[in-house]
Amino acid sequence: MRICHIGTLPLERMGKITKDLVQYSDGENVYHLLGDTPYPEADIYVLNCFKRRYKEFRDFKMPYPGSKIISLVHSSYPCVPARVSDYVVTQTNYWRKKLLKEKGIDSRVIYSSVDIPAIQADLNSKWFGRITRDDKGKFHPKWNKIARQILDEVDGSRMLIISRGIKKKLRHPFAFYNEEVSDKNKFIALSELSVAVFAHGSFEEVFPLAVLECMAVGLPIIYLYQPSMHEMIGKYNACACKNMHELKYFTKLLLTDSETRRFFGDKARERAQFFILEKTMSAWNALYAEAVK
Repeated sequence: MRICHIGTLPLERMGKITKDLVQYSDGENVYHLLGDTPYPEADIYVLNCFKRRYKEFRDFKMPYPGSKIISLVHSSYPCVPARVSDYVVTQTNYWRKKLLKEKGIDSRVIYSSVDIPAIQADLNSKWFGRITRDDKGKFHPKWNKIARQILDEVDGSRMLIISRGIKKKLRHPFAFYNEEVSDKNKFIALSELSVAVFAHGSFEEVFPLAVLECMAVGLPIIYLYQPSMHEMIGKYNACACKNMHELKYFTKLLLTDSETRRFFGDKARERAQFFILEKTMSAWNALYAEAVK
């Protein structure tokens, strides 16, 4: 019996998940990645697989007779391996339902984990912003306009965007961009903020890891409503906005009301504890145990 795990997650996230699965799974041989390649080579294989993912996944064949294929998908459009998988895993219940409705594939939900650092956000400041990547749709078309208005209207406010390669930067004396953040110091950078604001345009979140990272340092979250993001954040830990007008209103409210800011910040950090590594690996190990029966 061989278990083959195939991921279709974004490239920058796949490496960490692969490492966690190999390092923390129960048993020495519970994890195989399309063969007998051990970690860390298995991790390298995943990254290389993404560089040629379309051909790799299109031409996928069952690697061994009797193999159990476990595929982790991040959208409702799974590649060939997901369609032939014995077990398909999604990261939210929202996408599980969508996958079942649109593709007829019933999947299991296993939430990914987030590190909980000892460092906490500085909720005494008036810095707002977020950590993100500059993909199409990640920034709402009106984001810079709204951010400029907030900076002009709230005394002492500052904006910080933590990302690489932002193409459309806001030109404002109190708008700052940190493009040198690594995995080792991302939480230090996030701790400069006091409010995290996520305003996506056409981008549809599947598992908002950046949001969880903000919550892990105790940042209150303001966001344009998206189902999977709402599922991650929880009902009482943030301000879910229907439009950019509401997003501006709640951002200004939290920047000027320190008591409300701390309340939502404490709730956010408390919610982040739900996504610790131990819970994630417990769910994966239960799935592996089922697969080898």
